Amino acid sequence: MKIHRKPDAYYVEPFDLTENERGWIEFIRLASRDTDPKPTLDRVQQLQKMFRNEG
Repeated sequence: MKIHRKPDAYYVEPFDLTENERGWIEFIRLASRDTDPKPTLDRVQQLQKMFRNEG
């Protein structure tokens, strides 16, 4: 990851995502109805619970 200094801000150069990572991002976008929800503790715990109950 490369970090560049720009006026009044830092820019982090994007890095390559795997096909699975892109799939998860798309899933989150669909599940959130194209919003950008903040990853709160409650939301993270809900996702963790969902995966623990799987299988």
